[in-house]
Amino acid sequence: SNFIFNFMEIILHIAFNQDGSCFCLGTNKGYLIYNISPLKKLCQREFKDGIKIIEMLKKTNILAIVGNIFDKKESEFSNTKLKIWDDLLMKKIIELEFDSEILNIKLKTDKVFLTTVNNNLYVIELPKLNFLNIFQIYENSNGLFSISSDEKILVLAFPYINSGFVKIKHYNKNNKEFNNINYKHQKDNIDYSFLFSFYLD
Repeated sequence: SNFIFNFMEIILHIAFNQDGSCFCLGTNKGYLIYNISPLKKLCQREFKDGIKIIEMLKKTNILAIVGNIFDKKESEFSNTKLKIWDDLLMKKIIELEFDSEILNIKLKTDKVFLTTVNNNLYVIELPKLNFLNIFQIYENSNGLFSISSDEKILVLAFPYINSGFVKIKHYNKNNKEFNNINYKHQKDNIDYSFLFSFYLD
């Protein structure tokens, strides 16, 4: 079935959870979370400056959120701060602040992945907050990268610092790192989902 939502808010981010049972909306006024089947609103929260990025961990009350304002001093929810957020308790569990704006986030049970505007990709272990990797990625305005959705196999793909290369990192088999894939890409329009079809089969 097709559904059209009419919001009185500006949508800044849309993301499904890992199993596709829910989706989240970050807006200029806060965030909303919907169940897919049956389709219903699970919650709606308001934040003064809005939520620029939101990711939901499975079907839990744990979220990764980034605010929608750059002023670090004036707003607790600036776009340089990552918060692991408990929606049930309405409070942060973990907060990390970066030197530049956060562009993209992916959340796993034991890791969070994020990119920043200065072309860094961070892999952070939860809840210890160990920085497992910091990769320099090819310049792109969206902070593009992707991770596999399979719970048993974790593969990371991102545009390598050398133009025309995609870097593949495998985290489940003794941290084995695959060789670069020579895939000629444009600056902002690569889709990484195709990579996982042959690495995960």
